[in-house]
Amino acid sequence: MLKEKFANGIFYHFDEKEQHWIVAGCNSISSEIKIEDEIDGYPVRIIDCNVFRNMIIESVLIPDTITDIETDAFSNSTIINIVRYVTMSDYAETSLRIHMAAFSNCRSLAIGNFGFNTHIELYGRHIFANCEKLKMIIGQIIGTIPQSTFLNCKNLENLLIYGCIAFAKDCFVGCNKLKKIQFCDVTLFTADENIVPWLKTIQFYCGKNEKIIQELAYEGYNVCINGDVTVL
Repeated sequence: MLKEKFANGIFYHFDEKEQHWIVAGCNSISSEIKIEDEIDGYPVRIIDCNVFRNMIIESVLIPDTITDIETDAFSNSTIINIVRYVTMSDYAETSLRIHMAAFSNCRSLAIGNFGFNTHIELYGRHIFANCEKLKMIIGQIIGTIPQSTFLNCKNLENLLIYGCIAFAKDCFVGCNKLKKIQFCDVTLFTADENIVPWLKTIQFYCGKNEKIIQELAYEGYNVCINGDVTVL
């Protein structure tokens, strides 16, 4: 089997050890790009570093087989929408790791639709920094929100967060429209003291986990109890 493939303007490299494909390059002139979910019976798993960096594109469809979007994968591009399309069950839970500065300076990016049932882990700083038009992330953010993740996301309005969560330094600096954060099954909450005063101006919508509600309320956070988490 060939280790390199080219389809619809996208270069794919086969990782023999891991037995999957990596999106390794792009020279497409189309404003709309669709990444394959599998090639020759093997899944496409990774969007490599810098693949779409500085490109003039409008929308990208990524399959739910993708597990990693690497450093600077889309940085400085003109992307407006990124949508994760379903190849498995509509209800299947999938995982996605997004790495440092993957979408930084994508100033036209409005919606990151990674799928409501996708568990999103964030690795490294500035992942969505300076995405000035970004309004929402669709997906279940878990773990730590690293430093400066949403720096200057001036139009970000709400987030949905699952599991144990930690807010790092400056992760929401410049997010002037962010007024609502929804928690679901959050069992542990920590925040860098640098952003605690600002976080206390945010409305936290929690499920029925009495322990985390009591802890947040005791610490002075603005907590609202709601039984059902809504799709943002």
